[in-house]
Amino acid sequence: MSENENYDIDIADSGASKTVSMEAGQIRKGGYIMIKGKPCKVKDVSVSKTGKHGHAKCKFSASDIFTGATCEELCPSTHSIDVPIVIKKDWMIQGIQDETYVLLMNDDGEMREDLQVPSVMYKTEDDLKTTSMIKEYCEMVNNGANIDIFCCVLSAVGQEKIVEIRKKDA
Repeated sequence: MSENENYDIDIADSGASKTVSMEAGQIRKGGYIMIKGKPCKVKDVSVSKTGKHGHAKCKFSASDIFTGATCEELCPSTHSIDVPIVIKKDWMIQGIQDETYVLLMNDDGEMREDLQVPSVMYKTEDDLKTTSMIKEYCEMVNNGANIDIFCCVLSAVGQEKIVEIRKKDA
């Protein structure tokens, strides 16, 4: 082998899982859980007494974090259940492109234009409210208001959604 040979190196992700396993009895109200392949936020947990087979059962009532749909799951408290890795990240809104995509910038100056306005993706009441707030605040900036618009982007299992909007006087 000569010293002058060049090799191409491919870069790939680490293959990290988008979920982790957790004992069902450890999941509490306000936590996250995977139900039927959907990431959900737990609204209520009820635990039954141990039965003749020796397992207490956990009944989870939850809502899908992206669509708001209500889901339920029943699982023995000692069994493992998947929990999504949920990440919240703040971005500054720079504007709206083609009435569909939100222009975002993070603290490092990194820009992204791939996230759709919430009401385009999902048609829940909260998404329509968030969309109207984004449009209202962007219109205020276009009319000369001296404000900064921030949003919180929720990411889990390969999906993302704008979940919170706030303005700050510049």
